[in-house]
Amino acid sequence: MTGPETAAETARAADAEPAGKKIEGRSPWRLAYERLRNDRTAKIAAGTILVIVLLAICAPVFAAITGHGPDQQFINIGENANGGPVPPNGTFWFGTDSNGRDLFVRVLYGARVSLLVGVLATAISVALGVVFGLAAGYIGGLVDSLIARVIDVMLSIPLLLIAISVAYIWGPSIWLVIVIVGALSFTSPAPGRARWPGRSRAGSARRPASCRSSMICTSTSRSTCNTATGRGMCCTATWAMTTTRASRSSR
Repeated sequence: MTGPETAAETARAADAEPAGKKIEGRSPWRLAYERLRNDRTAKIAAGTILVIVLLAICAPVFAAITGHGPDQQFINIGENANGGPVPPNGTFWFGTDSNGRDLFVRVLYGARVSLLVGVLATAISVALGVVFGLAAGYIGGLVDSLIARVIDVMLSIPLLLIAISVAYIWGPSIWLVIVIVGALSFTSPAPGRARWPGRSRAGSARRPASCRSSMICTSTSRSTCNTATGRGMCCTATWAMTTTRASRSSR
């Protein structure tokens, strides 16, 4: 059997789906959940993050149990004969620092600050990145070029230098740190433009009108999928794969 005949037979076999089989559209959230549900590494990471969050939330509870505040100094029992920190023991679970303070309690309270800064700064960064990325991709032209130049300038300036300068001018503050980190880190989540094959690299890529659906077709048969659910569902996957291949070949 020749190559074209084999390809034709394969296409007909793919189109011949069992009668009455329901074509199911799965959202990106469901696809991500199904993938992470069977990922052991993701489960371990999620469990670790959950434990850290719970310990940070319960920091005042552990401070009450141990009777040690985060800034409370224990000069008599928290330092050795030479004035140095003591190792972990029944009184100080993580030992003490050079000032005689309980490290375990301080770690828990420090986790609260780290989580607060990380979550809020990431939210600000993602929000700015999505807004600028959508504006650059949808409007294009002068707006796209202007946003690209602004991002280039932001990437050329060290984050630490800006943070130290702003903190020196306005004074140290946790909310100032959140704003600085979030505002200066939006260049990472700002998405680039997709390229449609056949268009010049300088032009804006536009998805065909029949590829507007964000759902994913689970059917292996394109004809059945297009007939039952519309061209958008299969066309989206085809457009995504073609765009990926074109971007790889242009490198």
